[in-house]
Amino acid sequence: KNGIDVVTRPVALQLNGDTVEGHLYSYPKNPSDIRSVPLKFLQELDDGSYSLIISAYDVNGNQGADTLSFNVSIPFDIRGIGNYPNPVYLDSTIFTYNLTRNADEIQLKIFSSGGRLLKEFSSLNVTGGYHEIVWNLRDKKNNPVGNGVYFYRFIASRAGEEKIRTFKMAVLR
Repeated sequence: KNGIDVVTRPVALQLNGDTVEGHLYSYPKNPSDIRSVPLKFLQELDDGSYSLIISAYDVNGNQGADTLSFNVSIPFDIRGIGNYPNPVYLDSTIFTYNLTRNADEIQLKIFSSGGRLLKEFSSLNVTGGYHEIVWNLRDKKNNPVGNGVYFYRFIASRAGEEKIRTFKMAVLR
């Protein structure tokens, strides 16, 4: 019989020379095919170069290891941008966005269909992940905006890199 013994001896991992704790990876304890066992690595990694050593025993008691070298590079981006509801029929709308990495600054600029800046939101040192901005449909001078088409622009910056996305929305109250 050939294959990997995952029943009596655990698979062991080392990342850049450090032992990886068992709760940070998983594999089936009774795989359907012991010649190939899928391994799921659960630890989030920062940008950089890594060396992962996977060590296991076969069903005959022989130990084997393999090294996997790889680089992690998570691109900076702003995703999942939208506003709800759109068209806006309430007294406010919620802008949502998702950052793939931390940002030095986020700006949301809302423009009239003629290009006039109506409102601006800005936040510094924004963490990666999901975020919301609520707009009460009032301009910089706190005047309510009228029905019509508006444009909004998200600008996310990180270490000199800038991501800009522009969308439109309608206000129908």
